[in-house]
Amino acid sequence: MKKLLLVALALCLSATPVMAAQLVYLKEGGVIKAKSVWRTKGKVHVLVNRDTLAEFSTAEIDMKRTFARKHRKIRKQPAAAVPQNAVPAEAAVAK
Repeated sequence: MKKLLLVALALCLSATPVMAAQLVYLKEGGVIKAKSVWRTKGKVHVLVNRDTLAEFSTAEIDMKRTFARKHRKIRKQPAAAVPQNAVPAEAAVAK
C-alpha cells in the first residue's frame, strides 16, 4: 500500500512542471509551449526548455492571447454624488 502511494505521489510531482507550461501564440497561427515567457523593449523572450531560449519581436506574437489578463480587477463605481443642499421631492411639494 505504501509503495502504491509513493508511486502515485512521485507521478503527481513529476507531472507538475508539464502542467505549468505557458502558451505563446504566434500571429501566423503557430503555438509554442514554453516554461517561461517575458517581455522587454520590443522583444518577447520564450524559454522553451532549459537549453532553448527563443527571442521574437512583438510583431510576430499575438500579444493579446499570449499575455491575456487572467484576473482583472473590478473597479467599484463611486456612489452617485448627492448635492448637500438638495431638498427631497416630498418636502418640496409640501411647501
